[in-house]
Amino acid sequence: MAHLTWLSAYQNYAPELPANLPDFRKFAFRRIKWRTVDYLRKQTLRTQSQVNLEHTLPITIDPMTEQETHWQLTALLTELLVQCRPGERIYLTEFFFEEQTVSSIMRRHQVSRRTVYNWRASLLVKAHKLYQQQTTN
Repeated sequence: MAHLTWLSAYQNYAPELPANLPDFRKFAFRRIKWRTVDYLRKQTLRTQSQVNLEHTLPITIDPMTEQETHWQLTALLTELLVQCRPGERIYLTEFFFEEQTVSSIMRRHQVSRRTVYNWRASLLVKAHKLYQQQTTN
């Protein structure tokens, strides 16, 4: 690394070299010093952010678990859509599926912010009840 840094310093040094050799040595030394310090800093940050592999031993990867969770969520949302009132259905589809903001839902359906929050509150109550029913079955 030091050789490459010295070569880079040599290529980037602007004044004529035979006449300014002492200044070039100082310039090259500073480049090598700071490049080395920067390299060591990056290495330290990299090793500090690495996960200790001992902590990963109990982790198991089961692709079907994720798929089952997806199926449960799909079933919950399908059941929730069936039970929703019109305003709750608007909130569910536009806020969660289309990722619209509360303000855009208000403008689109010409309702107040309080109305949208009421739709959300009643939707969350129904979702909680459905989730409790699914986990007990």
